[in-house]
Amino acid sequence: MAGEPRTSIGLKKTTKDGLDKNRAPGQCYDGFICQLVDLWEKSKEARLAYVAGPAGGNQGAVSSG
Repeated sequence: MAGEPRTSIGLKKTTKDGLDKNRAPGQCYDGFICQLVDLWEKSKEARLAYVAGPAGGNQGAVSSG
């Protein structure tokens, strides 16, 4: 990731505290946030796959009967 332009974002102190509490010792914020984004995307894909099901059905739907 070296050489990529950098930016800054504003966070509430409580949000930064949460990042600090959960990232590995010495881990940079960029690396930790990238991990979070990857996990979120995988979770989202898994939820969509569950709802679609193997044949495109929606076994995640709630039955009213």
